[in-house]
Amino acid sequence: MFVIHPRHRMTIRGNIMTLRPITLALCGLFASSAAIAASHGHEAHVHGKVALHIAQDGPQVLIEVEAPGADVVGFEHAPSNANERAAIAKANETLRQGDALLLLAANAGCQLTDADIDSGSASDDHDEHEHHDHHDDAHQEHSEHDHHGHDDHDQHSEHNHGDHDAGHNTFRAHYLFQCDNIAALDAIDVTWFKAFPATQSIEANLFLDNIQGVQELTATQSRIHLTR
Repeated sequence: MFVIHPRHRMTIRGNIMTLRPITLALCGLFASSAAIAASHGHEAHVHGKVALHIAQDGPQVLIEVEAPGADVVGFEHAPSNANERAAIAKANETLRQGDALLLLAANAGCQLTDADIDSGSASDDHDEHEHHDHHDDAHQEHSEHDHHGHDDHDQHSEHNHGDHDAGHNTFRAHYLFQCDNIAALDAIDVTWFKAFPATQSIEANLFLDNIQGVQELTATQSRIHLTR
């Protein structure tokens, strides 16, 4: 039986609210993926270390990235000047290009159909949603997310606001890919290290039909292998 870490419970709740097209089945798979990460001793918010979670539901692939603010923009406090605000804007623009950061095997014919970026306490505008049809949902999610933050006060340190209080901030990106030939998805090349060179390693947690487990990536080994 899987036991989901409280931090992942918060993340999964956000996925359900912001990515409406994703089925409940996919959210269940993603919950299991988070549990796999927890079972392998995944640590929260380690500078230089990024977490990558990948789940599948038929032809759909959901990918979540969690990265310390220090890796993404070089600081973890709310922006205090124009340069820091510009750094966050540039990072958010880069993060929105999920199909450039994550190169799914070409033969699989995967297209990025949804992207949701949360820069946490580093920005007053926490959520940037690429799929215009979901702007209202994203707004509703933001309101409900704040409400849940009060309900789960005991877990506040695991929440984005907790990141702010603790002096830590986490950027989160959620990507939804639709694949024409999911059976051909045998690898994902990750270009994150080029975009954000402060990252030293990425822990990729996999929960796909043909492979489950954890792979460790570095700047010199940045390919996720999806075949056994």
